[in-house]
Amino acid sequence: MTTQQQTREPVTVLAHHRVRPGDEPVYKEWMAGISAASSRFQGYLGTEVISPMDGGENVWVSIFRFDDVRNLERWIESEERARWLQQTERFSDEAPQLRYHSLEFFFSPEENEGKAPPRWKMALVTFGALWPLVHGAAWLRADLSGPPLVLSTISLGIVVLLMAYLVMPALTRLLAPWLFTSE
Repeated sequence: MTTQQQTREPVTVLAHHRVRPGDEPVYKEWMAGISAASSRFQGYLGTEVISPMDGGENVWVSIFRFDDVRNLERWIESEERARWLQQTERFSDEAPQLRYHSLEFFFSPEENEGKAPPRWKMALVTFGALWPLVHGAAWLRADLSGPPLVLSTISLGIVVLLMAYLVMPALTRLLAPWLFTSE
């Protein structure tokens, strides 16, 4: 896949906002403003907001979609967005946390300013991390008795948890010099 093809794929970024209780109307007003501002940028495809679950933490998720990485980066690096982010202290004590769609969320540590490495590197590292976990889970599952669907579901859950909380964060730190160098 060429660089041109990679950059022409739609991209999504999720921003998690921990809103202080009682400041939800301020957040909603701010969200309407930043959504309108982002809509004026080239490649903008839309914004959605997911409200928190009842009884859960007061974390709102805003989803910004752009037609390609370059247009998303123009928005993310813009002075207009920076001005909007300065206003988050009106409703939150924390900076918003960004998460990319797909595999990118494993590969965007803060020291790299949220930029993901090339997709081929993400695929290679993900394959290298998944292969031993999947085969190890299958080997362990072979000695267990029970309904195959239940055993598969449990082993898949364990693999996903290991990937998200242990393996990928460790591999991303370990391989960061290689992952985040441009070629």
